[in-house]
Amino acid sequence: MVNWYIELNSILREIRKRSLDATEKIQSEDNSSAQLIKDYLKRDYEKLERLWTEKFYQKDLGNLGRHIKFGTIKDFKDILQIDIPAIENILDRFLTDEMKKGLC
Repeated sequence: MVNWYIELNSILREIRKRSLDATEKIQSEDNSSAQLIKDYLKRDYEKLERLWTEKFYQKDLGNLGRHIKFGTIKDFKDILQIDIPAIENILDRFLTDEMKKGLC
């Protein structure tokens, strides 16, 4: 359980970092680098989704997949300010509940 939690958080950190990098590349009009980062983000999302659905429904990931797919500056802002914090809150509540039950 704890390893699952740590792995999900690791993926979220990568998504956060890459979202910041993609925003920077878009702003500097380095479209080829931005596209490469977006491709990595799509793979990160696939890994996240695979792990996530071991315990939760995919819909609980909110609009993260859509924001990654479209990949505009506004989408990356939403990833950083809305999507990731919401997912982290779900994860933290889940781990806390599992610890109270003595399952981890």
